[in-house]
Amino acid sequence: MKSVNRITILGHVANSPELKKTKSDRAVCSFPVATNRFIVAKDGKKEETADFHRIVAWGKMAEVAAKHLDKGCLVYIEGTLVNNAYDDKEGIRRYKSEIYMKEMSIITWKKKDGESEETAVIEKVAEQKAEPVAV
Repeated sequence: MKSVNRITILGHVANSPELKKTKSDRAVCSFPVATNRFIVAKDGKKEETADFHRIVAWGKMAEVAAKHLDKGCLVYIEGTLVNNAYDDKEGIRRYKSEIYMKEMSIITWKKKDGESEETAVIEKVAEQKAEPVAV
């Protein structure tokens, strides 16, 4: 039976992207994207809350994200959900979920030097395979 692992996110970049290189000199960029949702509080009132999603881009996609994204940008992202396990410094097993970006459209972006926000789609990156690579 065929399975589907497809994630679609529309939210704001929560921190500036961080671009690094792997040992094999492949670009990798990560950044959080915040999405909002409403919950019903104990008193019955609707409250807005934010969820933060870790986005990871590889190769050319990583370079484009690092160049064009900044904190506050509204971005549409499609990708796959990847769950990883690792042992921390104390030997405790930890888990993390990441979205490996395959496609991105920047909806709004912040101008440099504190100028006003503009609205447009400035970059549409063709779908790219997001393969796990040893960092």
